[in-house]
Amino acid sequence: MALLQQINKRGKTMKKSLIATLIAGLAFGTVVMAEDSYVKLEGVHYNYTNAANDQAGINLQIGTAIGNGFKADVKQEFRHEDNTGKTANRFEGGLTYEAKVYDKIGVSLRGALGEKYASNSNYGYYLVEPGISYALTDALKLKASYRYRDAINDIQKDRTNTYKVGADYELNKTYFVTGSLGRTTGDKEYTSIQGGVGIRF
Repeated sequence: MALLQQINKRGKTMKKSLIATLIAGLAFGTVVMAEDSYVKLEGVHYNYTNAANDQAGINLQIGTAIGNGFKADVKQEFRHEDNTGKTANRFEGGLTYEAKVYDKIGVSLRGALGEKYASNSNYGYYLVEPGISYALTDALKLKASYRYRDAINDIQKDRTNTYKVGADYELNKTYFVTGSLGRTTGDKEYTSIQGGVGIRF
């Protein structure tokens, strides 16, 4: 019975967070949605190395091309600890530059500023994420990236390095699926797996 209550409570929390992220995304979308825009929804699981509680969650990202290789986006991340029920949310705004360097090879650089809302503290952070991609076919793109993230206030221990590999697969001109594996080291250490779906406009 206790387990069923925990699952039900977790489900309600996830639903509330999902509604919040969708509202934020729609608000952003009504302003920026134009050609070369997208919405991406992912599920994610974190397996922590030095902590007793793993985490699961969802990511919602909405972005649009703004010209000359640049894309702007907003992203909402929700995390839920499997055992304790504690939650943490991140909301960030980012800017990405993408360029094709040789035939099927592309490079990118994303920078973002955000705010983390945890059970016991809130603080700002920044990140820088260079990446590279290779179009294996017209539909399948392989990708790899490195992300450096740190709190703006040095008191908070949120400095991490994340190495990620993954792929995007275009189902058609509108829909795509995405997945990745990641490894994070630094103030937090965990392995992550995530997958989801997206829509292009």
